[in-house]
Amino acid sequence: MYRKLALSPAAPMDRSVGIAASMLLTGTQGLGLDETADGGPQSIAQSPLGPIDPSDEACDPESGFACTVFPGDGRTLRPTTTTFPWRTMVGLYPKDSSGPSRCSGVFIGPRHVLTAAHCVWDRGAHALMRADVVPGLDGFGSEPNGVETVKYYVLPEGWDNEGDIRYDYALLVLWDQELTLGWQGLVAKKHVNLNETTGWTAGYPGSSGSCSASPEGSGLCWDYLYAQSCTLQQVWASEIWHKCDAQKGQSGSAHYHYNGGNRQVVGVLAAESSNWTKDSRIRSGNFDSLCDWIGDYATDGHSHDCY
Repeated sequence: MYRKLALSPAAPMDRSVGIAASMLLTGTQGLGLDETADGGPQSIAQSPLGPIDPSDEACDPESGFACTVFPGDGRTLRPTTTTFPWRTMVGLYPKDSSGPSRCSGVFIGPRHVLTAAHCVWDRGAHALMRADVVPGLDGFGSEPNGVETVKYYVLPEGWDNEGDIRYDYALLVLWDQELTLGWQGLVAKKHVNLNETTGWTAGYPGSSGSCSASPEGSGLCWDYLYAQSCTLQQVWASEIWHKCDAQKGQSGSAHYHYNGGNRQVVGVLAAESSNWTKDSRIRSGNFDSLCDWIGDYATDGHSHDCY
């Protein structure tokens, strides 16, 4: 089940519940289904965490907890955000606010942005947290690719009901218009093809944290885009644990693999602890759901196999 939150400037918020169907998605930037069946005994094991504890929602600015930067901050600044692929990495501004970015995300379709569910849905209040999408944000207030408005927020019903990390993903659908930013691939991989492999991530740590690669004299992260690679050290049925650095604002960042030069998203940064940064893993179930949602909100004028 998934919850659809439809927003229109001229109408109140419409809420409806629907069934997510399975669909195979392949796209222009390597979007594809790769070995959707989980393999290996560890891949079908649930992590010991269960539902996300509030102290693990540290990348959520509302939680009040600090995210984990492991000794020797390994993040590097991405100085050019008007070129592909960096313009497909987005910051999420709180709607109708002049504050810094709240979370990160990535385009996985022409007008479709993948992020963490906790970035847009407050479970405690059962309320939507509206956001504007800033592709290729390049420092606080610098929006070289403009600001886009979200029309639909689509997320699993399980996030509101259970708060489990396996449901901590959401799709933001922008208003249908000609967007030429491009998008990244999405893939569900077997445990054996993820465990102990190298992954890459890129996102926006917000403005108040410290980043060793910051161009600011203060050393503050200041809503610039930072990227890093790290080993995916523990892969569970619904989670990926690693030691990529993370701070407030990086929730919703994509963790991706390379496939023939194309980036394919394998996880969404969702939580952390003192020892691990944790992704909500892309697996066959949520791959099918995301593909179905992209197909539900097709983009006119674009060729996309999910349509």
